[in-house]
Amino acid sequence: MEKVVLRTKILLRQEEKLLNVVRDRVEPGKDAIGEMARLHALNVTRNELINWIETELSKATGDDADQDTLGEPPNNGVEAGSADVDLSQQLAQVKEKYASYVATRKSLLTLASQRTRPIIKLSQTSETPRVEEAEDLPSSAGHIMLPYLEDLLDLSRQQKGMIQQKSHINNILAQQVKDTRQILVHLAEESQLLPSHSMPAAKRGKLGFDEHMSAAASDTPDTVSQVRPWVYAADSAKISTMETVAEKVEEGHLALEGSMKALHDVEQLFGRKRNEHDRVITGDTTEDDIWLTEEPSRKAGARQHPDAATFKWGNRANPWAVLDGKLGLMG
Repeated sequence: MEKVVLRTKILLRQEEKLLNVVRDRVEPGKDAIGEMARLHALNVTRNELINWIETELSKATGDDADQDTLGEPPNNGVEAGSADVDLSQQLAQVKEKYASYVATRKSLLTLASQRTRPIIKLSQTSETPRVEEAEDLPSSAGHIMLPYLEDLLDLSRQQKGMIQQKSHINNILAQQVKDTRQILVHLAEESQLLPSHSMPAAKRGKLGFDEHMSAAASDTPDTVSQVRPWVYAADSAKISTMETVAEKVEEGHLALEGSMKALHDVEQLFGRKRNEHDRVITGDTTEDDIWLTEEPSRKAGARQHPDAATFKWGNRANPWAVLDGKLGLMG
């Protein structure tokens, strides 16, 4: 019997060591079992083991006392057979109790691994109300969360709608960007402005950090990089057009000065020197107006007396005024 008790104690120590190893592996911070429930389960297990060991020891000491009082030799065959039967029965009881203990320990470990609250069936002890109070905690937490369920559902619906709207807008923008890039590529192929005003490679390579990151993140080429050659070509075309216009205006000024000089030379040839007070310069007066004003004056002078005409032409320093041959009266 002492061998059986010793073997049981050894097995009990081994099981306790295994239990300690498993308990060390389990993280205490992530365990959902309450400290009170765990302490209660361990106390019950310890009490049951102590009671079982005490009963077994009392039975063993009682059997040894009976044998001592009888004083009969233990080598008797009948008594040895009865003692063997008793020992086999006790061993069977010990095995059954140990099997129940192993099953209880396994269930406790599975509950601890599942991280759920265990449902422990206990005898009517003084610690039963505490376990009932611990079991009532989830229901009270559920009652606390019930008033906020409607608000949570509304928030979830709003977030779902916002996510759907965002995805819809992203799809529309992606389609618009794709169409814009296709149009830009088509225009670049048919354009005559880009080849004549191509963007230098030095300026084309200068990109910002954000542009590099966006171009690396997207599989398609960046729209900004496609629009930049058009902007550069437009600016260069504008500058070249302004330069051409300035050159043409300068050429026009030079031609105008040349024509003015030629007209001045012609006037000197005809002896028409006008004073400064006879020149009336207006915004729309041209050199052709001089000849237009000469024609009516000549016609009016033809109708007047020759002396008056000669006087007027003489005032104008006409080189032909000195000749007064009156050739018109001949014939």
